[in-house]
Amino acid sequence: MKKREPSAIFARISAARRIPAAGRFASLVVVAACLVIPALVVPSDSLATEQIYQHPLGYFFRYPGSWTLQETEDALMLVPGDAVRDESGELMEIVLISSEDAPGIKSAKDSQVASFFDQEYKTAFPGLTRTGETEDMVTALGPGVVFTYEGEIEGGVPSMHRVHVVVRDETGIFLVHMARSDLVVGRMVETARIFGGFGHEAPVAKPKTVDQNIDTEIVRFWSRSSFEGSSGSGGQISATSNLTYEFFADGTVIYGSRTRMGGNTDGLGVVLNSDSGPNTYRGVFTTSDNVLRMTWESGSEEVYEYKVFLDHEGVPALKLHADGEKPEYWQ
Repeated sequence: MKKREPSAIFARISAARRIPAAGRFASLVVVAACLVIPALVVPSDSLATEQIYQHPLGYFFRYPGSWTLQETEDALMLVPGDAVRDESGELMEIVLISSEDAPGIKSAKDSQVASFFDQEYKTAFPGLTRTGETEDMVTALGPGVVFTYEGEIEGGVPSMHRVHVVVRDETGIFLVHMARSDLVVGRMVETARIFGGFGHEAPVAKPKTVDQNIDTEIVRFWSRSSFEGSSGSGGQISATSNLTYEFFADGTVIYGSRTRMGGNTDGLGVVLNSDSGPNTYRGVFTTSDNVLRMTWESGSEEVYEYKVFLDHEGVPALKLHADGEKPEYWQ
């Protein structure tokens, strides 16, 4: 990325470090208009409708219909419809989309890209450092990467910042997602889906009417988690997976998954700690006689018997049962 003083966006964030910690996050919204502090919130049914934005650089992207988009001097600012606010009602949750010149750089995997953001964070957020492995992701603009920065900001607030980057035509396009460490996971699938959809072809707007062959009860966001673990004399290993389905009224579906693994081997000092990062898959679906059929972009197909019902707490639930497999329950 272009070598120079910190970008206007990060310089503004850096300047906000002078603000007292008690009002830091709300003040960043006013000063920088580009902060993301998402919470652990399950996306609402309003995601079944989407809006489309064409960026001046020529690319398009979709974002949830319940979110609002604001154009600032240096960036686009997305505010979730169910954004988190502090006790005084100040907004604490935003998504930032912007770009930087990247002369001579052809891919987000170029080491100069990571070095650029490392320098930006060293200046703007000296308490945060890049952690973990660089995650790969696919966007309609080409291969992208995700960097994770963790640490504490002023006031001792534990934070995690995720930076999604793709390089196209020597321009680095990025989406920044910032949050307290305990909150950031809640919107990882959403932000990955938004960024993964960036492309030069205008997406087809989703119809407002429901396809008559689609069961309206299944049209919503569903999620579930699974845990697997084993232990023995040689050590232990465990894996936690967070899975999501998002069914739309026009018959399209998005599947999301993220798996974290951890473990150790006794006496050898070997520690396993891996994270698959958020993965998304797109396809189409039909429903008929309590049978759900999904066909993915890869051409693979899945068929389930399904049932939508209210659980014992009155919460909508989805039962999926593939032939020869145990039933899965989603909420």
